[in-house]
Amino acid sequence: MKKRKYNLLVLSVGLFLVFIVLILVLNIVLFGKFGRLIQTGNIVIAIVLELIILFFVFVIFRQYIYIPVKQLNRTLDKWENGSDSDETAHKGVYLIEDRINGLIEELMKSMEREHKEALLRQQFQYAELQNQINPHFLYNTLETIRGQAIIDDNYKIADMTETLAKYFRYNISKNKDDVTVEQELENIKNYIHIQQYRFQDRFRYQVYAHVPHEEYAYCLIPKMTLQPIVENSIFHGIEQKVDMGNIIMHIDANQDKLIIIVADNGVGISPEKLEELNQKLNEKENLTTAKTEQHGIAMVNVHHRLQMLYGEDFGLEIRSTQGYGTEVEITFPKTINKELEENG
Repeated sequence: MKKRKYNLLVLSVGLFLVFIVLILVLNIVLFGKFGRLIQTGNIVIAIVLELIILFFVFVIFRQYIYIPVKQLNRTLDKWENGSDSDETAHKGVYLIEDRINGLIEELMKSMEREHKEALLRQQFQYAELQNQINPHFLYNTLETIRGQAIIDDNYKIADMTETLAKYFRYNISKNKDDVTVEQELENIKNYIHIQQYRFQDRFRYQVYAHVPHEEYAYCLIPKMTLQPIVENSIFHGIEQKVDMGNIIMHIDANQDKLIIIVADNGVGISPEKLEELNQKLNEKENLTTAKTEQHGIAMVNVHHRLQMLYGEDFGLEIRSTQGYGTEVEITFPKTINKELEENG
C-alpha cells in the first residue's frame, strides 16, 4: 500500500511537470507565432487565451488520468482491508473496477477449484491406499487358485479368479489417472462377469453406441468413473428385483462432449431419496470420501470429481421412477487420445 501511494505521488509530480512543459510550449507558441498580439498591445488577450487552453488541458488530465488512478488506488486499499469495492462511485473508474473485479473473481474461483481438486485427489488417494494389497502377492495368489482349479477341472473357479485378477490389476495400477472409454468398458465387463456368478445370471448387461467406434473408444475419462454407477445399478436396483434385470449403457458424443447413460430396470429411487441425492450433487462445498452403503465410491463423489476436473458443465444427472428403474447420465469433455486413435 505504501508503494502504491509512492507511485501515486510520482504520477502527480509527473503530471505537474507535464503541465509546466505545456505552459512553456504555449508561451512559445502564443508569444512567438502570435507575437502580433503583444506588439499591438493585446497581451491580456494572449494571456487569457493561454489560461483557457491550460485550463482545458488540466481538466482533461485530471478527469481521465489523475482521478481514475487515484480512485483505483483507493479501490485497492479497500480490497486489502477486506471492504466491498462496489462502494466506489466514480464513473471514470467503473470500467477498470469491473475488469479487476472480474479478474479477481475468476482468480478466486480458480484457486478454490484447485484447492478442492487437490483435497479430493488426496482423499481419493487415501481411499485407494486403504484398499491396496501388495499387487504381486494378490496376483500370485489368484494365479495359484486358478491353477489348482484347472487341475481339479473346476473351470468356473479358474475363470472367476482370472477375471478377478484382471479387475484388480486395472484398479490397483498407478500408471494412469485417465483411461480410454474402451479400457473402462473392458474393466466393467470383467466386473459384470464376476457379479454374474454371484447373481446367477439374473441380469443382462448391454452396451449400445450411437456413434462410430472411433468417436468414443479413444476418449479419455478418469479411471473408475463408470464402475461405481454400474455397481449402484446392481446393488440398489437389480438386487431387489424379483424378475430378470437389465443394465443398458448408451454411449453418444457430439463435437465437444461425450455422454454416457447407465440405465437399469430395477426398483428405482423414491422421490424423497432422489431429491436428497440431487441436493447432495448440488452441494459443491461438501466433498467427502463417504461410501454408499459400502459399495465402492459414491456417485456423489464421482460427480464432484468430474466437476473439479472439468467444470460445472460436466458430471452426473440422475433420473428415476420408483418401480420402473433409474438412469444416470454422465457428461465428459470429449478428449481423444490421438496416439491410440492413429494406432487403433
